[in-house]
Amino acid sequence: MPSTRALSAWLPVVVWAAVIFTLSSIPSLGTGLGAWDTVLRKAGHMMEFAILGALLFRALGRGLPALLAGVAYAVTDE
Repeated sequence: MPSTRALSAWLPVVVWAAVIFTLSSIPSLGTGLGAWDTVLRKAGHMMEFAILGALLFRALGRGLPALLAGVAYAVTDE
């Protein structure tokens, strides 16, 4: 069933993109840890987009299209 395969490939991408969008819409996610707050936020940002990239690679099966799709989402999210 192609539709089941497409759903299992793309549903995680859509859900994770929604998680990123939701977290990005929260104005202040500060931890109150000073300089560590910046480090943790940047590391979290890199991790969430790395996960999105892995999910896109899984759905698309090729590196360059997954990278371009991830960059396009990141640009629209920022």
